[in-house]
Amino acid sequence: MHAPNRLTSSLHLGRASVIAVASVLLVLGIAACNSSNNPTAPYGGGGGGGGGGGGGTIFNFGPFAIGQSAQFTFANAGTFGYHCIVHRAMGMVGTVQVDASGADSALVQIGVSGFSFTPPTAHIKPGGHVRWVNASNLTVHTVTSDN
Repeated sequence: MHAPNRLTSSLHLGRASVIAVASVLLVLGIAACNSSNNPTAPYGGGGGGGGGGGGGTIFNFGPFAIGQSAQFTFANAGTFGYHCIVHRAMGMVGTVQVDASGADSALVQIGVSGFSFTPPTAHIKPGGHVRWVNASNLTVHTVTSDN
């Protein structure tokens, strides 16, 4: 059994910055990125419990508009599977591998080459974050953790 993880996610929703820690959602006011050239996060997202990729939904972002992004911080080591709700049956799945040999952060492009996440596995260290950016011309993609 895995110890509970402290998972943090953040979104940029226009001018408001939203941070979710576990299942608590806090709105913190004006965001630093309010330029029209900066992609914003989709509505949705959120926290939950779970460790090592199990124990319930830990993130759920989307649907993404073209160019929108979302970021999630993984506090503890583990393997976290995720998928696009709409295109899971078409193989649109990915993994976040969190261990000491990972990078500080990773960028994953959504739909850049069909129904896929590129790269399919993001490798980060504990406390690192993954940012997903919709590079597709579709606005239905999600990034949803596996249960």
